[in-house]
Order: sequence, then structure tokens, then C-alpha cells
Amino acid sequence: MTRRAPRALIGVVLTAGVVLAGCAPGPRPDVVPVPADAFDAYLDGAPYLRGVNLYGHVLGGAGADPGVANEPDASYAFLASRGVDIVRLAVPWQRLQVIPAGGSALDGLAQPIDTAYLDAIVAEVRTAWGHGIRTVVDLHNGCTYPWGAGPEIPGSVRCGDGITEDHVTTVWTALAGRLRDEPGVAAYDVFNEPRWSVGIDVYKHYAQVGVDAIRSTGATQPVWVEGILSDERGRLAAIAPDGPWIVDPTGRVIYSEHFYADASGAIAA
Repeated sequence: MTRRAPRALIGVVLTAGVVLAGCAPGPRPDVVPVPADAFDAYLDGAPYLRGVNLYGHVLGGAGADPGVANEPDASYAFLASRGVDIVRLAVPWQRLQVIPAGGSALDGLAQPIDTAYLDAIVAEVRTAWGHGIRTVVDLHNGCTYPWGAGPEIPGSVRCGDGITEDHVTTVWTALAGRLRDEPGVAAYDVFNEPRWSVGIDVYKHYAQVGVDAIRSTGATQPVWVEGILSDERGRLAAIAPDGPWIVDPTGRVIYSEHFYADASGAIAA
């Protein structure tokens, strides 16, 4: 059998820029305090986690057969040999609910969850776990559909402007409901790099909707909640000056900031 070389793995240390809930001053009164042991299982005794982002499902394109974009076992064997113990798996919303030929974004959101594609995600989580690597399951859309990473896709809809609470509840109930009992799932990333055009208040509300949907399934893994993709306006300290806003009965919220180095090495959110 020919051994496949691991595909290009676009990575960063996953803990860079991550802030645990409760670190910022003045959270909402109804925000659950972080239990002392809230992140023991998540950290698994380590002071930090070393990980990479995996974009095979994003780069695989629409229409690919479920599972084709999964990383092979050899990729995870290689990552484990390099000390990686966690990956963030980008899952495109538009692959979970596929826009029919000639249809609109709203037609896509009206489709049932593609169970074959969901099976492929579960299979990849298990492949990673077979090498001791846990997975952060990332809905890789910025509170937008089908627009995810990259330039805006014409005809896309946004949270509060085409995307309803029911749409977010549907996709996250399906994902978390299927994955909640998988030991290889480390956390859920509610939205990837929410778009500034969504609006601060709308995004914060829909992030809560996503967390509520995840918890409604009985899933207890931590949830990642990100700042908005923008300049300093979108950073967590700017959009939530009063501190943590997500209400999670388990207290397991990780507020995550994305940082990018420019040509001079300076870091911007």
C-alpha cells in the first residue's frame, strides 16, 4: 500500500490568544462563574495545548464526496510524532446543509443536515483520537452562510439577516448531538471569525444561541467564543467591555481571539 504524505497542514498554536471566561472584569450577573475544575479535562494535566488548524474540508470544495477531505491516518500519526495533541477541524456549514443546484442560500438552510457528511466528521474525530489527538469542532462560517473564509460569496446571508435562531439551533444541535459522547472532542468553536458586517450585538446574541443549542444536547465539552474579524474594533475587550457575556450552565466558555502577523511581524487581530 502506498503511504500518503500528510497534506499541507495550516497551523498555529491553538492556545495563542485564548482567554478563559471570567478573566475580564465585570461579567453579566447571570454568567456562571468558572468552576475550579472546569478545564481539567480540556487541558488533560498540561499547562497548554499544542495544536494546528486543519482546513481539508474547507479546501475540498463543494460537491466532494463525504470523507474525501478527511486527513488520512498518516497525517495524524505525523502530527502526534511532532507533539501535537489537539487540532481545530474546520467544518463548513454549507457542507452540512448543501445548497441545491440553482438554489439560494435560504434554500440551502432549508435542507436537512447531510448525515453522510456528519458521519465523515465523526470518522475524522475518531482517526485523530486514535493517535491521542483531540479535536475542536469549528463551524467555519462567520455567522454567515455560505460565506465562510475568504472573499464574500454573493448571495450569502448573515445572522439576523437571513440566518435565524432556528438555523443556528439546527446546525449546532446536529453537530453537538452527534459528537457529545465522542472522547476525542475537546471543544466546539461556535463561529469562526464572525464578520464585522453582522454587527456586535447581533453576533453576541447568536453566539449565545449557538451555545444554548450545544448545551441542549447534553454536550458538556467547553465552547469557544471568538472576537469579531476586524481591526481593534472587533477584539473581545472592545465588543464586550463589561466582560464575559455568554451564559453557560457548565461555566466552560473559552473566549478566543485570532491574531495575524503582518509583513513586519506586528500582530493584529
